[in-house]
Amino acid sequence: MSWDVINAISIILNPLNQSGDPRQYLSQEVKPDSTTTYILTAKDGAGNVITKQLTVTVVPPNESLATISYFKAKPDSIYTNQKTTLSWSVDNAMSVDIDNNVGSNLPVKGQLTVTPAQTTTYTLSAIDNRGIIRTQTVTVTVSEPPPPPTTTIPPSTGDTGTPIQ
Repeated sequence: MSWDVINAISIILNPLNQSGDPRQYLSQEVKPDSTTTYILTAKDGAGNVITKQLTVTVVPPNESLATISYFKAKPDSIYTNQKTTLSWSVDNAMSVDIDNNVGSNLPVKGQLTVTPAQTTTYTLSAIDNRGIIRTQTVTVTVSEPPPPPTTTIPPSTGDTGTPIQ
């Protein structure tokens, strides 16, 4: 990490407890084993102190860097022959695919309309730059529409008027 400090007489980088002349100590290589927050403290000649912090998040080597913010179907329950819209947002992915013939190499944020014939679970796969996959599913429930309402006309019960001559 690197920084640019102006008018400081000293700086300290914690948790490393590294200090130095702010005109020469301009960066620090770090290789944390776990997520770490670094705090740079700068002090000027009048004793004023300013701090800035940076958190380095460490992701295990077998965990995908890709994150799926959301993957949803709206509506998630439809009748036969109706449509639903799948929408998603993904970060840090080199490739986004949705199974069941929805699409591959999709944009990291988007939406598509589908018409499933039966209840279907869709799986979104986000692949990071190391080839590690993160997935999320959404299920669209498809049911038969209710039968149309029936109307019964009561039988005639008598004279309906005078015949026309």
